[in-house]
Amino acid sequence: MFKRAVSFLVLLACLCFVSACRRTDYPEGFPKIHPFKIKVVEGGTPVEGVKITVAYDNEQTRKWGTSGFTAADGVANLSTRGFGGAPEGGAVLLLEKRDPPIKQNPDGTYSAGNTENQIDDRFSDLEESPFKATIAKKQKGLTVIDLDAETVSAE
Repeated sequence: MFKRAVSFLVLLACLCFVSACRRTDYPEGFPKIHPFKIKVVEGGTPVEGVKITVAYDNEQTRKWGTSGFTAADGVANLSTRGFGGAPEGGAVLLLEKRDPPIKQNPDGTYSAGNTENQIDDRFSDLEESPFKATIAKKQKGLTVIDLDAETVSAE
């Protein structure tokens, strides 16, 4: 009987710990977000250091600020206000690459790198960007942006 009581208390403590660890620090009105990855390629080669900003069709969703940076493999994990994931909805994807965006100097201070956009400026313009996508609850494959073909597709 004593072993069952102790086991029950341990289980109860674990459940309380797990529920206390759940993320509840979202801002008020924060939308439900889902993991979403985008890959950027140019000539079939992954492009590193591209900032992707999601400009949602819905202004209420847009205000939360969803974006990500591509890694060496060309893949960016979108995040919204620092939380991993993106809200659902149709959007225009805005891209820019400033290489490097910030660099560390030998004395430990930081300075701006090349401030010129390294890719076509149209890609960072809301009215001109050819990259349109729908962020869904469950991403089917990887969303791929091809800078040469100016297309968005699933991989």
